[in-house]
Amino acid sequence: MVHGLAFSNSREADKILLRLAAESPKSAKVIGKYAVHRMVLGPKGFGDLNDKIRMDFAEPMLKLDMDRKLISYLGKIHEARALRALMHCLEKGVKHAASALVASAEGLKNLSLKDSEIAAQAIRDVMEYMEVTHLRGGITAHMKKEDNYLEWQALQARAGKALLMVKQPDRAPIPAFNDLDLDF
Repeated sequence: MVHGLAFSNSREADKILLRLAAESPKSAKVIGKYAVHRMVLGPKGFGDLNDKIRMDFAEPMLKLDMDRKLISYLGKIHEARALRALMHCLEKGVKHAASALVASAEGLKNLSLKDSEIAAQAIRDVMEYMEVTHLRGGITAHMKKEDNYLEWQALQARAGKALLMVKQPDRAPIPAFNDLDLDF
């Protein structure tokens, strides 16, 4: 039944799947595996949904099950709402959400002032997360191969570049940015 609903062209299937997922963690896990199908399949076929419809399904689904494929797919949605949802995943301990958040942030364009503030805050938060959990102490503290220090450092640099795109240097400075926070 879940498989059939996941491939349905009707948006009513979203409501049914979310209602079924809310019944138990086990059913949420099963439905979570099909969540990406709901994000790409629209009334006319594949790829005809807008980001608002995608996020209307993804946000409640992530609260029920944080499926890795769904989190990765949110990295392809370039809007502040996706960043906020991915930050929620990161706060719940899903490390993979950090790279998806940065990927989503890299494609942001033409944001409203409110969305720009939301995006800037999410990017600053993910940069802080990476610094505290994966980069603190420098490379000598992370000599083990499974630490992936250089990968986290590169991801943080990409996040910094995305932050500059979201908060243009020619606009007003980011409030709460303190020069003393810079590491020399």
